[in-house]
Amino acid sequence: MPTKSNKPPKLWARIVVGTGLFVTLLAILGGIGLAVHYSAWGQRPAMESGRVNVVVPKGTSWSGVVGLLAESGVVTQPRYFDFWGRRRGLVARVKAGTYTFEGPLTFDELQRKLEEGGRRDEVAVTIPEGFNIWAIGARLDEAGLVDARRFVDAATDAKALERAQIDAESFEGYLFPDTYRFAAGATAEDLVQRMHQRFVEVWTELGAPVQAQGLDRHELVTLASIVEKETAAAEERPLIARVFYNRLAIEMRLQTDPTCVYAEDRWSSPPTPRDCKDPLNRYSTYVIDRLPPGPIANPGRAAFQAVLHPSEDKAYDDVLYFVAVGDGSGKHTFSRTLQEHNAAVRQLIENRAQP
Repeated sequence: MPTKSNKPPKLWARIVVGTGLFVTLLAILGGIGLAVHYSAWGQRPAMESGRVNVVVPKGTSWSGVVGLLAESGVVTQPRYFDFWGRRRGLVARVKAGTYTFEGPLTFDELQRKLEEGGRRDEVAVTIPEGFNIWAIGARLDEAGLVDARRFVDAATDAKALERAQIDAESFEGYLFPDTYRFAAGATAEDLVQRMHQRFVEVWTELGAPVQAQGLDRHELVTLASIVEKETAAAEERPLIARVFYNRLAIEMRLQTDPTCVYAEDRWSSPPTPRDCKDPLNRYSTYVIDRLPPGPIANPGRAAFQAVLHPSEDKAYDDVLYFVAVGDGSGKHTFSRTLQEHNAAVRQLIENRAQP
C-alpha cells in the first residue's frame, strides 16, 4: 500500500525559499537605504538656521538631552542623533547649563558645545517672608526656573527630609525667605536644598537652639510661622509671640485664622468660619489644642527672633487677645479680657465700614 510523503511539494518549497530570499533582500536593501539616509543626515548641518536657547538641567539623562534638542529644533532626527551621540561617547560628557545654538550648526560644533558646557546663567528670585511651599513653587515657576508641582514634590520628599534631619511632612518653615540667585537649569531639589541651607545658616546665627521657651525646634519654627502670618508690623512680632506663649501657658487654644487655610487647595483663600471650625482640619487652632503639626509658612529672621525672645514688657504678661486695628497700618489692638477684645472687634468692624 503506497504511503504519503511528509515532504512539501517542490513548488511549495520553492515559494518558501523565494519568500525568504525576498525578505532577506528587502532587509538588505532597507539597511542600505537606512545607512544612506543616516549618512546623508550626518552630512547636513545639525541645525540649518535660526537661534534657540536650550536649558539642560543638572542631572539630565542622555535621552533627556536628546529630547530637549529635538523639541527645540536643534536636531531633526532624534533617533539618528541618539545613535550618533552614543558612538561618539557623548552620553557621559554632556554638561548642564544654558546653551545658545545658532544655525548653520555642524554636528562637530554641536558636540564641542555640549562637551564644553552651557552658560551658568543665573535668575534672581525674591521669596517673601510668609510664603508657603505652594506660593514658593508658583514664584519659581513664574521665574522660569522649575515647574511648581516639581518644587512641591521636592519639598515633600521623605528621603530628603530624613537627610536634613527634619521630622516633618515637608520643608515648610525650613526654607528661608530671601533673595536668591539660582543657576538656570537647577533642579527643584537643588532649590529646596539651597533655601534650606540658608535656613540652617540663619538658625545658627540666632543661636541654633534645640529648645527654647519650653518648645523644641520644630515647635519654635511652627510658632514663628504663625507669628509671621499674623502681622506685617515687625515691631509687633515679639508682642504677638508673647500673647501666644500666654495662651500656651494656660492651655488656651491659639485660635489664629491663618492656620485654618493651610492646605494646597485653600491657602490662597481668606479663612472662613467653616474652615476654622472644621473638626477634620488638623491645622486649625480653633479645633486643636496647642500648635498645629507643622509650620504654615516660611518665617523670616524677625519672626524667629520673636519666638526665641518674646516681649518682656510686663504690661503684656496677661494679654490673651489681639485684633487688627483696621486702619491700614497692619497693627493690632491688644486686650487682656474677652470683653475688651470684643469691643476692639466691634471697633474694627466700624473702621472697615467707614468710607
